[in-house]
Amino acid sequence: MIRSSRAIAVRCMKCVDLVSPYFQEDYQFEVGMNLNGKVVSVELSAIVHATENVEKVKTAILNLLPPATHDSIAFTRTYVRGHYGNPIVVFSTKVEKEKLARMIVEHLFSIMEPNTKEELTLILDKSMDEDGNFYIRLDKNEALRRRIKLTSRDPIRVKIGIRMWRPALNIARSALKDLGLV
Repeated sequence: MIRSSRAIAVRCMKCVDLVSPYFQEDYQFEVGMNLNGKVVSVELSAIVHATENVEKVKTAILNLLPPATHDSIAFTRTYVRGHYGNPIVVFSTKVEKEKLARMIVEHLFSIMEPNTKEELTLILDKSMDEDGNFYIRLDKNEALRRRIKLTSRDPIRVKIGIRMWRPALNIARSALKDLGLV
């Protein structure tokens, strides 16, 4: 039995990059998989030390989110002990609904100052992992004041999950650009 190239492209999920772009388009259409970058999840988390107010940290995180999403997002509090026995609360939420995640990322980029966006684009390659996740670290105190400032010290951590066929910087950059990063 002779099989067409098209049938092989459709069946060979892990080998699509070996066939021509023409067949990749057919594959994408038939399977419904987007080979371009697409935001599929967002995680926000912060460590709350004993000297900090948990409700203020929650407010800081909520200030980063569109007001329309506040009721549909559930937060988790995890109680742990620090190295010296000090109480620590890890405050987090994970959004895996694509539409809601996209809305959050669009809002986050829309309230960013242009210089912050420019700084993010400069460090994009250092802020991505091998799975296509983009990480941003934001200042808690600035978020409480409804402003966005990048920081590396005691941040609100934002992890943006980007689905890609094969994680690549140019695809992630394109996906984030579509949502307003640059």
